[in-house]
Amino acid sequence: AAEQVLVRLLRRARERYLDGKLEHCGRNLEYFLALEGGGFPDTPEALHRFAGLDDVDILAALKDWQSDPDPVLSRLCNMLLNRRLPAIKIKKKPIAESKLEGKIQRVQAAWGLTRDEAGYFVFSGEIVNRAYNQDRQNINILRENGKIRDVASTSDQLNLQALSADVVKHYICYPKKGVI
Repeated sequence: AAEQVLVRLLRRARERYLDGKLEHCGRNLEYFLALEGGGFPDTPEALHRFAGLDDVDILAALKDWQSDPDPVLSRLCNMLLNRRLPAIKIKKKPIAESKLEGKIQRVQAAWGLTRDEAGYFVFSGEIVNRAYNQDRQNINILRENGKIRDVASTSDQLNLQALSADVVKHYICYPKKGVI
């Protein structure tokens, strides 16, 4: 949940920066907030600035932004800095739209936010995991005779197929009762 809060926090900071309403961030962070489009530029300057950006830069910005006049940005910063992270529920089936909307409406009413603003605090998504991906990584086993063999050639193919299947889980995040 902390990673998702940070992603949304940086998205909100970028919106405020592009609107000319956000100050106080280091030069390297400002470089990335100002980027147009969606991807990471393939330039030496971008790589240099990324290498110069670290957790201290992000934490300094968060500490400054926690008193920003924007209620969404300041609340997200406070949630992360004070470790008041949202609840997360993980389910096998997709989250019902009605459940998501109900949580969004509760946050809207409690904090006086628009629907879009409340969406920074209530969100859903999916997690995909595959225990073993033979295309990306091999698991090698060192045998007693000193030879190295790929687990695919030494294990039961049925077990390997089970490990190679995608496991998809769905989640919903929302503020805990004590936070609202």
